[in-house]
Amino acid sequence: MVSNGYWPEHLVQVKVDGVWAKATYTGGGEVIITGRSGNQIGSLHLCPWAQLHLCQEGQGSWDITGEWVGGVFYAFDSLTYAESEYAQRTAHLDLIASIGIDGIEVLGSHPITELDALWDATLDQPEAYDGIIIIDPSQPYNAQPHIKCKHEVVTDMVVTALLYSESGHYEGSPHGVQGAYWVDGKLVDVCKVPNMPHKYTKQMAKDPESFIGRVFEAKGQKLFEKTGSLRHPVFCRFREDKPVHECTNPILTRGS
Repeated sequence: MVSNGYWPEHLVQVKVDGVWAKATYTGGGEVIITGRSGNQIGSLHLCPWAQLHLCQEGQGSWDITGEWVGGVFYAFDSLTYAESEYAQRTAHLDLIASIGIDGIEVLGSHPITELDALWDATLDQPEAYDGIIIIDPSQPYNAQPHIKCKHEVVTDMVVTALLYSESGHYEGSPHGVQGAYWVDGKLVDVCKVPNMPHKYTKQMAKDPESFIGRVFEAKGQKLFEKTGSLRHPVFCRFREDKPVHECTNPILTRGS
């Protein structure tokens, strides 16, 4: 992937495929989980023993950040010590982990020499991980030297409809396409691809029918196993060289 010699002091951590969240504890029997918007998206209940242990360890109030997946909080950093070096932040996470709070799992970090092996491991489990994070341990949380490396997949689909803005200044204007795969002799809609380049949306507004049936290439972070649709799809280009019947579902093709 990259030469380990570039960042000899850096660490690497797997990136869980979930919802970014913050876990907040202010005492009592509950840890509150909030999303990026600040709204509560979940909670974890603490047994009396865990509450007592937190109190004994001087952990009556803290914030940690992680990924929220299926009722489990995968912690990867401490916001309580956000401005401190990584060693202090991980020590805080390790202390919380030692208490054994049901529903909180701490993601460890690994030497940069394990980068290639960890990247391959995340590729083998795309339903659980969407990449890795390279961490500069001398920097505070969320500093620029932290590098996210996410998976990327590319697939070809067929335009079956246009997407139109439903509100705001561009209400009623085309902005994207509905993509479909060729399955059992017919096109099956699987993925909406928004935010097309302006040069195409102008043409789409003038002659929408000319886009129906065109083959296009799109990329995303991963393919969803049940449908073959893309996560966070992005339009790449039109494929005038590829026939419609070759735009098959890559998930079904992989399994055949």
